Amino acid sequence: MNNECWKSVPEKYIEKWNSVFSKSREGPNLSANCPICQNKGLHRFYQVGKKLKLSVDSELYITKGSEWQWCSYCRSFEHGEVLVPSWWASELKIDGNKLTAIPEILDMAYKDESRITRWNSVPEKYDKLWKKIFNEHQDETILNEKCPICGNKCLYQYYTLDVSGQVNYKKKKYKGQGAHWEWCAMCFHYRFWHLTYVPINWNFELKIENWKLMTIPEPIYERMICCNHAKDEK
Repeated sequence: MNNECWKSVPEKYIEKWNSVFSKSREGPNLSANCPICQNKGLHRFYQVGKKLKLSVDSELYITKGSEWQWCSYCRSFEHGEVLVPSWWASELKIDGNKLTAIPEILDMAYKDESRITRWNSVPEKYDKLWKKIFNEHQDETILNEKCPICGNKCLYQYYTLDVSGQVNYKKKKYKGQGAHWEWCAMCFHYRFWHLTYVPINWNFELKIENWKLMTIPEPIYERMICCNHAKDEK
């Protein structure tokens, strides 16, 4: 797979792309070659809402929902709200809060579902204690505190600096704004914000390209594991 950002299907390929997907009822994996890169890497996924039967032009649909169409090789994709056809079936179930228009999470889930499904939001009964711990250690990447859920010292956090420039908020100084992940590397519970304030003293030697990131901390966690293994081998 190319190390490139996801991109919408180029206009000159839209007609061929739509033709391939409209003719296929194969489920998640299509047998046709991608009309853009000619590789066999085409996939689709429907996020199904509340089921109800609909009939449009003699075609039976089970509900309204969202559809992702993509190629794992050239990373071209399409996403939109659609009617979900009655022939669709998939064992993959993903929390809608993890999904975005970009199919990065779905592409990973089709290769190894466990890397996505093992992550779960912090349960409500632990939320207050979880917040307290991370609020008291905003500047730290690795927290020397026990996870309130599993009791292990495996708490981490990561920020991106998407909007740089020092700013004051609630009598504290921040270096800018960006996305924020908090997680436990043992029980795989996490919290995520698309935009928050980045602490003035927070710094992390690992820089991860934004296009590799997703709502769950999997790519960050994976990079940390790889770096730790590399250090151990030296």
